Order: sequence, then C-alpha cells, then structure tokens
Amino acid sequence: MTAEEIIKEIEEHMAYSKGRWWSSHYIGITDNPEHALFEYHKIHKDNHWYIYVDADSPKEAEKARDYFLKKGMRGNTYEVCGKKNYVYCYEVTPKTLEYEPFGYKPFGKEQPKQKVVGERN
Repeated sequence: MTAEEIIKEIEEHMAYSKGRWWSSHYIGITDNPEHALFEYHKIHKDNHWYIYVDADSPKEAEKARDYFLKKGMRGNTYEVCGKKNYVYCYEVTPKTLEYEPFGYKPFGKEQPKQKVVGERN
C-alpha cells in the first residue's frame, strides 16, 4: 500500500478505537508486526485495538508513520533492522509498553559504545 492508502486504512480503523485522541495511540514501523505488537509492546491479541498494514516500501511506511507522528500519535523515528515494510498502530493503555526494543537506533546516529565496568580504555 502507498502512504496515502495506509493513512486512510488506519484512520478508518480508528473509528473502532475507544481512544479518540491521536495521543492515545502509538504508531511504528517494523519488519515483523506480530512480534512488535505482541512481544515488544505487550498487546493482547484477542482483546485490544490494533492494526498493521503492509507498505509498498520502507519509504511509504516512513511517510505514513511520520504523518501520524505529526498529528500527535506516540511513537518514534527509530529505525529497525530489516525491510520495515509494516506500519502498526495500537491504542496505548496502562498494560502496554512503549519502550525502544534492543536494536532500535535514531536515524543517522550510532549508539554510543557501552563501557563495561572494569573495562580499560
């Protein structure tokens, strides 16, 4: 799907969400949406509002994600290893987690080297 089609799909699906504010939703991109939703963010598969959509390319996925971030959705612009062709969105609740999983890093920035206790320079 193109960014425009993804945006339309997510906005139509949001009509079924209890959270009516942009800020009560999280938007992200990944190469494995089920793992991101159910493992990283702890979404309950059968009893929670969520959606994921396959984008035509990583660029289209980023455009759709950035659109929702500008609207006020929670999320980040960290990149994920892999093709990251899926855009996912879920309603944030006290039971969901919004942390950056291991392997995420800001665009164009390398993670600083972690110094191990007792390590010599």
